[in-house]
Amino acid sequence: GLIDGEGTLMITRWKGKASWKPQYRARISVSNTDRAVLVDVQRSFGGILANQPPRDPRWKYSYQLVWTGRMAEPFLRRLLPDLQLKRNQAQILLEFIRHQRSTRHGRLSDEVIAFREGLRLRMRKLNARGATALTPART
Repeated sequence: GLIDGEGTLMITRWKGKASWKPQYRARISVSNTDRAVLVDVQRSFGGILANQPPRDPRWKYSYQLVWTGRMAEPFLRRLLPDLQLKRNQAQILLEFIRHQRSTRHGRLSDEVIAFREGLRLRMRKLNARGATALTPART
């Protein structure tokens, strides 16, 4: 439930200094202002716990628990049966991970980049704020 409510599943994209082609990585994160909650989750499921200072002085200090790259898949597989709101994101992320595993490492072809970018954009659309398939649009 914590991931469904407070978590984010995404495919990140960045361009490194050594290559003009983008790189992609699976990322799962959950944020909370109660560090103890995230420490309990970390004990059971691993992940990297990071501090998140508030961007606005009126906001509370928060923490983020993150799974990236190879850490993401085992956690995601344990999570998937219990997800309700973010099941579609989890399935896209697993498709991305399978695709990563099936392609050669090193320089990515234009076709591989296009496929991964398509998955990233699908994920981004599902993660967009606003009305979703599960919440009726306001009239």
